Amino acid sequence: MLSVKVGQPSRVINRFYRSPLFRSRCISCGKNFYLDAIPHIVGHTRIYIGDDVKFFGTIGIMSGRTLEQKRGLVKDITAAVVKNANTTPEQVTVSLVETAKNSKGKGGVLFSEMPARQ
Repeated sequence: MLSVKVGQPSRVINRFYRSPLFRSRCISCGKNFYLDAIPHIVGHTRIYIGDDVKFFGTIGIMSGRTLEQKRGLVKDITAAVVKNANTTPEQVTVSLVETAKNSKGKGGVLFSEMPARQ
């Protein structure tokens, strides 16, 4: 019998849609795999997932940041995850997804065409 709690549709969607869909793309997928959102995968790749793996969200930034700024972001994000998730820095992987201003928009307007912020 399937029991669904009101206010918890995300868990049902994850368990019966997102997770099986993603697992079908994997060569192998270990025990206790948790998927919060379907990752963006480009091209044909071989995916191997070990035990006790959890996938959560993404970090999107506009392109144009310096290497030093990216280092700072990765360092600070890693420190926050270690502090709040009871893990070690070696267990944390940060992926910065850069998008050009002419490839993303808000409110029907490309970021490259928006007035500069003051």
